Amino acid sequence: MKRIIFFLFSVCVLYAEEQNIAMSNMPQEITQTDVVMQNAISDASDKEIASQNINDFFDGFASEYDIEYGIDKNEKTFYNGKAVVALDDTDPNFAKALNLAFDEALIDMQASFVRDMYGKQSTSVVQKFFSDDSSNAREFEKLPPEGKLSQLLNKVTTLVGAKLDQYLEEMSINTQGLSEERKKVLLADSLVQKIHINALGNMRGLVPVQTAMLKNSNGKYEVGVIAVVSPKTKQIAEDIRLKRASLVSGKGKDINQFLPKNSKDYLNELGIRLVYDANGMPVIMSYGQWSYLKGEDSYTNSRKQQNAEQTAIARADSAISAFVNSSITFKQDQELSKDIETSITQRIAHNDTEEQENSARNIIDRTTREAKLSSQIALKGIRTIKRWNALDDNGIEYVGAVRAYSYNFVKNADKIIVPVQKTQAGNGQNAKSGGVDVSKKSTVVNSMDDF
Repeated sequence: MKRIIFFLFSVCVLYAEEQNIAMSNMPQEITQTDVVMQNAISDASDKEIASQNINDFFDGFASEYDIEYGIDKNEKTFYNGKAVVALDDTDPNFAKALNLAFDEALIDMQASFVRDMYGKQSTSVVQKFFSDDSSNAREFEKLPPEGKLSQLLNKVTTLVGAKLDQYLEEMSINTQGLSEERKKVLLADSLVQKIHINALGNMRGLVPVQTAMLKNSNGKYEVGVIAVVSPKTKQIAEDIRLKRASLVSGKGKDINQFLPKNSKDYLNELGIRLVYDANGMPVIMSYGQWSYLKGEDSYTNSRKQQNAEQTAIARADSAISAFVNSSITFKQDQELSKDIETSITQRIAHNDTEEQENSARNIIDRTTREAKLSSQIALKGIRTIKRWNALDDNGIEYVGAVRAYSYNFVKNADKIIVPVQKTQAGNGQNAKSGGVDVSKKSTVVNSMDDF
C-alpha cells in the first residue's frame, strides 16, 4: 500500500513540474497598460524637465507614476542615484565630466540595488573612559636624579642651545631654545563606532528610464538617474544574453519615433531605454555621447570627432552590457567617533618650567566606499540607428550615437554570417537562391530584393 501511495505522489510531482515548464515557455504577453507606461517613460521625442533640483525630479517622477523607490509595486521596483558634475558648465571638458558623473550616478544606484539585495553589515562599538581626579593629579613625577656625566652633558647641551639661539636671533630667526615636554592626561572619553558593509551579486534587467541634469543649491550641476527592474526586464536581459527571441511582447511603435526631434535634445539623453517596436518586440535603445576639443587644424578636428563618435558608441554598448548581465562588488567602511581629552603639558626649557592645560573635543567622521562593476556581452544584434552632434548653450561640442539591440538585428546578422547552402532541385538543376551569381554575368544589375 505504501508503495502505491508513493508511486501516485511521484506521478503528481512530475505532472506539476511539467506544467511549470510549460507555463514558463508560454508567451508572456504584457498588458497594454504596461507597454504604454514603459514607452511613455522611455520616449525622448517630446520630453521636458521642469524640476528645480534632482530631489524634486525624483519626487515628481514618483508622484506622476505613483511609485515608491525601493519598494515593489505590481512587480516593478524603482531605484534612483545621483552624482555631482566635477566641472563647471563653462569648462571645455564639461561634456566629458557630465558623462562621467552619469556613470557615477548609475553605479551609485546599482551599488544600492546590490547592497539591498545581497549586502551584509557588521558593526563594532568601543567606549572608553578615563579620569584622574586625585589630589595630586596635576603633579608630575619627579625626574630621576642625574649622574655627573648626565649633568655635564646637560650643561654642554644647554650651552650649545644658548649659543645656537644667540646666532639664530642675530639672523632675525625667532627661537625658543631646546626644550622637553611631558604630558599628563586628566580625562579621556571616547566612543568609536566602525561600520563595515560588503555586497557581491549578479545583476541584470535594471533599466534606466529617465535622466536629468539640474543645478543644486551650491550652484553645481547634478546628474540624476531613475531605473526600474521587474521579472520582465530580467527576462528580456536573459533573452539578449542568449540571442533568442523574447517571449515578452506588447504593441508599440517604430523605434525611430522614440528619438528626440532635434539634435540639441539628445544632450538630455544618457544610458539605455527599454521600448517596444511596431512589431511588439522589446528593443533596448542606448544613448552614448562624448566630446572633443576643437583646435585650429581642420583635419585634426575631423579625426578627433571620429574618435569621439567611437567613444560614444563604445559607451552605449557598455550600457547595454551592464543591463544584460553585470557583476557588482560593493564595500563601505565608516568610522564615527568622539574623542574628548583634558590634559596638562609641562615644558622644561633650560632651568625654566612651564605648565599648560589643554582641552580637545573632536568628532571623527571617515568614510571609504568602493563599487566595482564588470560586464560582458556579444555585440551581435546591436546596431547604430542614429549619429548626432550638437553645441550646448556654452558652445561645447557634443558627439553622440544611439545604439539599439533587437532580435530582428540578430536574425539579420545570422543571414549575413551563415554560409549560403546550395540545394539541388528534383530535376537535378540548381534551385534559385536569394542572390544572383554576378561573377558570371557582370552585366546584370542587382535589385535590393536580391539581398
